[in-house]
Amino acid sequence: MISPPLLTLLHCIDEATRILTSDSHRSTDFMTVSKEATVCHDDCDRRSASSIAGAITAMSIASVVPGAVQGATTILLGHPLDTLKTRQQAMYRRTAHTAAQSQRLLPLALSMLREEGVLCFYRGVVPPLTIAAVKRSAQLALFEKLTSSGSGNSGSKSSTSLNPFPNFQPPAWAQPFLSGAFAGSTGTIVGCPMNVIKVQTQNTSREVIHNAWSCTLEIYRRDGPLGFYRGWRQQLAKDCLFAGTYLGLYATLKTQLMKRRNASCTTPWEAFLAGSCASMFTWVVLFPLDTLKTRAQARSTSDIARAAKGSGAIGWYRGLGAALLRAGPVNGFAMLVYESTRGYLNNTPSSSKTSLRGQQ
Repeated sequence: MISPPLLTLLHCIDEATRILTSDSHRSTDFMTVSKEATVCHDDCDRRSASSIAGAITAMSIASVVPGAVQGATTILLGHPLDTLKTRQQAMYRRTAHTAAQSQRLLPLALSMLREEGVLCFYRGVVPPLTIAAVKRSAQLALFEKLTSSGSGNSGSKSSTSLNPFPNFQPPAWAQPFLSGAFAGSTGTIVGCPMNVIKVQTQNTSREVIHNAWSCTLEIYRRDGPLGFYRGWRQQLAKDCLFAGTYLGLYATLKTQLMKRRNASCTTPWEAFLAGSCASMFTWVVLFPLDTLKTRAQARSTSDIARAAKGSGAIGWYRGLGAALLRAGPVNGFAMLVYESTRGYLNNTPSSSKTSLRGQQ
């Protein structure tokens, strides 16, 4: 006769054997399912990589070229007024004769024309013109992709292509402003060195610094590589706020103008009007930030503090007239060129084929 403890032990052994056998089968089933899941995951990865490559292909010529054209148009048409704005912001002084007149736009322009010639208005144009094609094309292409992703249906492929706010769903009205700020911030790393060279070249005469290349060598000799990132914090703040405000207002105004006609595409006049109004509003509201950025890149920190103490509140708006003369017509025409180029490229057979490949 088997004792109760032994019966209990045998019962436990039998139960353990049954559980281990069952777990062995489960382990086999789990390994099978795991292999199937791995194959499925690899297939999903291949499909995801293919869709990403298609999205990048779709963002090629039809997305990049309009921004490059817009950037080049803005620089070529607006650089003379930008030079006047920069010299006013930095409180430029060359001679005692111009000291009393340099704060006013027209006397400053006439003085520069008389003393330095007409080419002085295009001093420092090479760096921004060189970088504008890359910077503006990338920023505007990214902005268009972000806004189209945000406004797309949740089930569409485009709605998941790019999303800088994965854990935050902004209101519909805020989407273009946030997308513009995000797109603007991406250009600081390449835009800051070019702006430092541009500002310091604009703010001096030809006798002091011959051209942008001479300015580049002088900055490197004096401050090293970090000298090209002088005022990068102000540059980053300006890029984010200016791009967010300008592109957000532009997209909002353009949408409202199209809704008035019940149309799905903008006209050249609407692009010009939206670009002009958005640009002028942005410059009026955020001009002190641009003044701070210009002074930071044009001179040392001690000079900035001394200039801020002596200029007062109105001094932060010195150069606003030149900025508004440029912002209205130049940015309006630049956005007209941008929309026209974008519409032309999107209607060509090659761009249509590219877009179709990106959607497959």
